Amino acid sequence: MKTEVRSIQIIGTAKTLKNGRSEIADFWKSVTTSGQLEQMYQSSDLNDPHFFGISIMEPDNLQYIIGVDSSEQSEIFDSFKIASATWFKFSGSGKLPDAIQELQEKIWQEHGQEIAASSEQRDVAINIEEYYDMTPDFSKFNILIPQSKIIIKH
Repeated sequence: MKTEVRSIQIIGTAKTLKNGRSEIADFWKSVTTSGQLEQMYQSSDLNDPHFFGISIMEPDNLQYIIGVDSSEQSEIFDSFKIASATWFKFSGSGKLPDAIQELQEKIWQEHGQEIAASSEQRDVAINIEEYYDMTPDFSKFNILIPQSKIIIKH
């Protein structure tokens, strides 16, 4: 299990998912087919921005953010910044969404107790999916889970 220290700044859109994780695929589809995902990509000031899916678990709901990294604010999209923190980092690749779901399951089966024991938060309230080289048939991705306390600014 690798760790990485980094901050994350993205532009994107957020949605509260009342039925939890089962709505994530539909949210991605909606953002993609509406052209918002391409707009986010074009709005980033970076040469090759990565796509992000960020789950923020709250006691009564799940907020999910779809975005791209950018060092600038956007007039079209919301900006989100996560201050520098230490993250457990897991890498994978394959056809989405199956490959990322399989890695999520594997992480918690193989490392769940270790993550919980060494996390300052004690309750993992955020999970970040970082996608790069994304195509319909194959994508590379990282899953980041906080080890240190995190602060999200919106």
